[in-house]
Amino acid sequence: MTQAGEIARGFPRLRDRLGTQAAADYSAAPAGTFAFGLRSILDGFEASLANRTDDTYNA
Repeated sequence: MTQAGEIARGFPRLRDRLGTQAAADYSAAPAGTFAFGLRSILDGFEASLANRTDDTYNA
């Protein structure tokens, strides 16, 4: 949270939110949350690439 506070100094709305329950809940996210989100994004990219045709991006 100390590092978040330092970064937030330049962003007033973000700085105001650091003291809220939402900020506390964010730092208490279940283990593996980041990995799950990243895996979901990468799976979406993989599916998109698998379904594209050769001329999809040749506009």
